[in-house]
Amino acid sequence: MTDCSLPTEFHGWEIDPILYRECQQVLDKSGAQGGSKFFTLGDFLTAKVDFLYDAILCNPPYKRLNHSKLGNDLLKTFKDQVGVSIPGTANLYVFFLLRILSLLKEGGRAAVLLPYEFLNAGYGIPVKRALLESDSLRRILFLDSSWSLFSGAVTSSCILFLEKLKPESSGFLWSRVPSSTLNGEGTSIESLEWREVVLNAGDKWTRLLRENKDIIYKIKSDAKISSNNNYVSMAKSYQLDKVSILEFGKFRRGIATGDNGFFLLSEKEVLNLQIPPEFLRSSIPKAQYALSPFFTGDDWNVLRSGGAKVWLLDAKEVRSIDNHKGIKKYLEEGIKRGVPNRFLPSRRRPWHSQESREPSRILATSFHREDIRFVLNSSPAVNLTCFHGFTAKPGYQEYEDLLFAYLITPHAHKELESRTREYAQGLRKVEPGDLNSLIVPDFRKLHEIEKEKIGSLLSKYRELLYPWTPGRRRKPEQIVGKNPAERQLLVSIQEFFYL
Repeated sequence: MTDCSLPTEFHGWEIDPILYRECQQVLDKSGAQGGSKFFTLGDFLTAKVDFLYDAILCNPPYKRLNHSKLGNDLLKTFKDQVGVSIPGTANLYVFFLLRILSLLKEGGRAAVLLPYEFLNAGYGIPVKRALLESDSLRRILFLDSSWSLFSGAVTSSCILFLEKLKPESSGFLWSRVPSSTLNGEGTSIESLEWREVVLNAGDKWTRLLRENKDIIYKIKSDAKISSNNNYVSMAKSYQLDKVSILEFGKFRRGIATGDNGFFLLSEKEVLNLQIPPEFLRSSIPKAQYALSPFFTGDDWNVLRSGGAKVWLLDAKEVRSIDNHKGIKKYLEEGIKRGVPNRFLPSRRRPWHSQESREPSRILATSFHREDIRFVLNSSPAVNLTCFHGFTAKPGYQEYEDLLFAYLITPHAHKELESRTREYAQGLRKVEPGDLNSLIVPDFRKLHEIEKEKIGSLLSKYRELLYPWTPGRRRKPEQIVGKNPAERQLLVSIQEFFYL
């Protein structure tokens, strides 16, 4: 920019005093003339700006809106700018993106490095709509998720390239940079393989932006859209007998106690505190307690007898009688600890009660790195937030084992992975809405003999699994999916569903 014949001005904002001084030093060393630098110690989002810019570079902060003092003011201000209400779950960086969009001069360009979770999140829909309606989005460059750019933040990143100029065609280009390139000496945009795509704001973009072009053209939005905006259908002729998983029931988040340290107890603690059994529920509070695809009441008893904190305190009604002295004393201890003032307990009546939930037959891990895990739960234990639980519609419980058999197939896993939110270093988050968006075989149309065959395959799969003691570390050979025979049997189940 110093070689440009026209005068160049540098405008910038930095809210952190230390970084502000460092940025000033960098600008001084760059050779920029003193009168051309307008660097401000302050908040870019609230600053009064009287200019439009030819070029903008930004790496906005990664911070939840509810952690910002300006939360409500930002929601109101940007509702006026975008014309759509932005949910309070939004991250601060999306407001930087929207303001940058509004400050570009005609023909101006911007490059913004930011997490790309908003491309899949509900709060990202109005942001994507603003990008599309402005015709400013030119390219998205995804950075490999195994390479973390932000210290202390588990998130995946991308670079958005914007240009405020009427494009020659609709859509935008996208590409992906592997971690090997990021750790090397760099690469040019021109050397990357770019693909053109046209998407809607309501789509979950990252599941559509895959290396295989066929995936892009095989998935389409369905006319029936669920309230969570996650409903999709597959446009394939051989999937005529497929329906939404919501036909059979739905996944829900696990129970959130608000203070596991108080509400989860071991067998020894229950006995010492003299907590009556009517105030206790068996629970699965950690995903590592159910590492096998099958979890039984015996497995839960192993955890209980081994000292694991698997008793969940659920005291809905405490009376002034002798055998309630133990629970009353423990609740008094909870008051001293300030448990009733914590976020979730303060919203329950009474604060020491839990959600009324029945044990879920099918569990799904809410976070995973290698692959999502589904568990067939035959125990009386309820799941906490480490798992999402499936609740069948009344009269549809008979299809739960068939649904589980389908969910553990490679095909189902591939479909689900395209819907999940990806963070840094391979971490993926699964929302109930992601699970509820799945399209599954219509199990109601299976003949009894077909159901028996699937049940037989499921039993054989269970027999192939190496024995494992709940609560203990698994040996390499005990890890599910490492045995080739297991994988082959899952493929057999998959092929049966797709005959």
